[in-house]
Amino acid sequence: MAARIEEFITLKDFMKNMALYVILHIIRFCGIMTLSPFMNMMDYKLDFNSIVFASYAGMRGAVALCLALLLTENAKVPKSVSMLVLFHVCGIVVWTLVINGMTAAWLLNALGL
Repeated sequence: MAARIEEFITLKDFMKNMALYVILHIIRFCGIMTLSPFMNMMDYKLDFNSIVFASYAGMRGAVALCLALLLTENAKVPKSVSMLVLFHVCGIVVWTLVINGMTAAWLLNALGL
């Protein structure tokens, strides 16, 4: 019998997903900022505006989505856990595609890139 997502996902999970979207952007920005001196040593020469855009337009989560789908097929993982993981991964993918995809051109113009 197929599990229904309503059995596992609540409004609180939607709020957590939005917060996770923001936190992941902050983490991505901090990671690129931390590694930018090393990238600059290897002739990548990233200025601050490029770092901001790279952290905004980063990966969309294809690998995470594949892993989350594999998790749903694992019988050792409780269905509630696998559905919650899949929800959060799919949510982040959708948020980044919709929000970042629709505003990337605006950000490029605003940053002068």
